[in-house]
Amino acid sequence: MALNLEGYERRVSKAVKSFWAVREREGVRSGKTLDAFVDLLTWVVHSNGLPDAIVLTGRKAQVPGFFRPTKSWDVLIMDHDTLIAAIELKSIADSFGKNGNNRNEEALGSGVDIKEAFEEDAFEGLTRLFIGYLILVEDCQETLASVQIVKKCISGTRKASSLR
Repeated sequence: MALNLEGYERRVSKAVKSFWAVREREGVRSGKTLDAFVDLLTWVVHSNGLPDAIVLTGRKAQVPGFFRPTKSWDVLIMDHDTLIAAIELKSIADSFGKNGNNRNEEALGSGVDIKEAFEEDAFEGLTRLFIGYLILVEDCQETLASVQIVKKCISGTRKASSLR
């Protein structure tokens, strides 16, 4: 079955505009900057064969973990009583070096945690699960620039090299 994504470009554009508007109006830490992306994901799920799927967010979006008893995800998608997807929504629009590293660590940690919990049958017989990690990154000079790495030579002199 092919995905029905008709009009997705308009919806993504609207979600990005909402991100910036909410960020400006309510601040970075409001917890609401990516809500329009929850609406976008809900539309994709409901438009593609799961019109009755339930989308859980907030305190309701918890699953068993391996390294901790539970893990909160930004979005859980349920088909009746069956968990079918767990998705994290993150953004990077400032402090790119620090936030980039944090986002990588979060994605790896969340992925390993749920994979191990899944393998230990913490989901009681569930055989498949979609895991997603959506990161909205600002398109600006800082995100397009090469990364400089300072190498320390044995002689103690430093040399910068560029990764691209």
